[in-house]
Amino acid sequence: MTSKSLEAQKSANRPYRQLVEAMPQGVALVSRDGLILYCNVRLAEMFCQALADVIGAKVNDLVSGTNVVWEQLLEEVEQGSVHREFGVRRLDGREVPLALDLNILAAQTYSLLVTDLSQQLQMSS
Repeated sequence: MTSKSLEAQKSANRPYRQLVEAMPQGVALVSRDGLILYCNVRLAEMFCQALADVIGAKVNDLVSGTNVVWEQLLEEVEQGSVHREFGVRRLDGREVPLALDLNILAAQTYSLLVTDLSQQLQMSS
């Protein structure tokens, strides 16, 4: 890679990161063992936790008490993207309906997209 292409890649990283941070969905990069390597602030807010507490946590810890199990998701994602809808009780006690989408990004790294379904469910009621 030339120094010019490296510079172009670096300059593209900032807007991309700003895009991810501004998304209304929670976004995370997750290792094969379920460790959250990176996430945006929105993901932490969805679980009513500090960003520093979510980065480095395990997916199973965030969704404990639900029917979502990281190891099962891993098996399923090998066949294609995975979509799950479930309710989770946040640290503040509020029950929140969420949708989770999991995809393989690269060997041993996965993308996790989490959408809060509260407004959609209110509109359909």
